[in-house]
Amino acid sequence: MISAPNHRRPLSGNRWILVLSIGLLLFAGCGIFGPASKKTDSDKDTDVVRGTPTNTSIPVDTIEWNVIPEREAPPITERSEGITTEFKDVYSVVLLAPFEARRFQTRESRATARMVRMIEFLAGVQFGVQHCLDNVNIQLTVIDTEEDPEFVNNLNSRQEMQDADIIIGPYHTDKVEAVAKFALENHKIVVSPWNTIKLEEANPYYIQMRPSLQSHAHRLARFVREHYPLSEVMLMTKNDPRDVSALEYFQVDPVTHDTTSKIREEIVPDIGNSDLTDSLAVYIQERNYRRFIVPVWSDEPFVIAALSKLNFAKGEEEITVFGLPQWMEMSRMDYEYFENLHVHLSSARPVDYRSNDAKDFKAEYITKYGDLPGTDAFYGMNLIKWLGYLLKTEGTNITTGLGNDGTDLDEEFEFVAIFSDDGEFIHHYENQKVDIIRFADFQFQKVD
Repeated sequence: MISAPNHRRPLSGNRWILVLSIGLLLFAGCGIFGPASKKTDSDKDTDVVRGTPTNTSIPVDTIEWNVIPEREAPPITERSEGITTEFKDVYSVVLLAPFEARRFQTRESRATARMVRMIEFLAGVQFGVQHCLDNVNIQLTVIDTEEDPEFVNNLNSRQEMQDADIIIGPYHTDKVEAVAKFALENHKIVVSPWNTIKLEEANPYYIQMRPSLQSHAHRLARFVREHYPLSEVMLMTKNDPRDVSALEYFQVDPVTHDTTSKIREEIVPDIGNSDLTDSLAVYIQERNYRRFIVPVWSDEPFVIAALSKLNFAKGEEEITVFGLPQWMEMSRMDYEYFENLHVHLSSARPVDYRSNDAKDFKAEYITKYGDLPGTDAFYGMNLIKWLGYLLKTEGTNITTGLGNDGTDLDEEFEFVAIFSDDGEFIHHYENQKVDIIRFADFQFQKVD
C-alpha cells in the first residue's frame, strides 16, 4: 500500500496461496462458514499498512455515540421508528464483495490490488466468525458480486438475500444503491464497509462505516484552526471540478460554523509548471505561509509533485503539510517527503492493532500464509466482532445499539444519525470517527 518503509509488497508465493485458496472457495459463487462462537481462552495487533514499525501505545478503541441536540435535528418521527428487531439462535450474514475469483482463475495472470484487499478482508471476517464471537452464532454466506453479470437484477430471486439478517457490502456504487433499495423494501440492515456515497432515497437501514470526505475535511479543518493562525494556512489543490468542490468543506469552521474566516486557496492548473516552485518559495519565505492543506486523494502524480515542490520551496523553513489517508496507499510515494514536511493525515483506522484477538489473528495468518495480514484483514475481523456484539445485545435491528460501548475493538467508531433535508426522519447512519496521524521517525503516530 505504501512505499518505503511500508510499501505494499508484490504478491509473494505465500500470498498466492491465500489468493488461490480463497479464490477456489469462491469459485462456486458463495461459501458458508459457521455458525461459530468465541473461544474461551483466546489470549490479538489502518490506514497503516504491513511492514510499518508501530511502537506507539494507544488505548483499545471503543464505540461512541454522538448525540445530536434537538435544536440541530428534530426528534425522530414515526416514519423512522418502524424497524423491528428479532433475537435468533443463528443470524444469517451475507458478505457481498468483488472477489472476481472466476476471472482470476480463467484469464488473469495476477491478482489486482483490489482483489487482494477483498480477499484479506474476507480472511479477517472468517477468523472473526470462527474465533471472536461471544455467545452469538453467525452463519456467513459469501457472494462474489462480479461472478453474476445480472447480480443487481437478480437480488430478489436470490434466497441468500431473502434469508439475510444483515448484509455487508457491496463495493461498487451501482450495486450499493441496488442493495440498499432491496434492503429498504425488505427491512434488512445494510452495513457498508467501503462505499461513502449518499443515497438519494432515505434509508434508516443503511449504516456507512467509512467516514465521508466531508468528515475527513472537517476533522482536518478543526485541527488546523485549533493549532495555527489562518494567516499561515493555504489550501492547495488541482484545477479539477471534483477537487475544487472539496475546498468548501475546509472553509466552514466545524465548531462555530463560521464561514467568514476563509483560508487562502491556490488552484494549480499545471503541477509541472516550474514557476510554481518559485511562487511557493515566495509564499513560504516571504509571506510566512507554513501550513499547506492538499486535499487531493486520487491523483498520485499530483500529490507527489506537490510534495516535491513544497520540499524544495521551503528552503530552511519548517512547514507542515496536511493530506488524506489515500496518500498512505500511493505506490510511488517518497516517505522522505513525509518526514521533511511533517506530513499529517486524516485517518479512520488505528495506527496499531493491539487487542488479544488481533494478536491471535496475526499469529494464525503468518502460520497459515507465511505473511503479515494487511489492514483490510484486521478491518474485516474488527467489523464482524462489532457486528456480533450488536446482534447479541440488540437482535437483528443493530441500529438501536450503535452508541453502545462493550466490544474489545481496535477500531473506533462514532456514529451519528444523518437526517433528511427536512429534518423529519433519519436518512442513514454514518461513522464520523476521524483521527489525525503524523509520520515521524518513519512510523505513523496518532497526534491527538
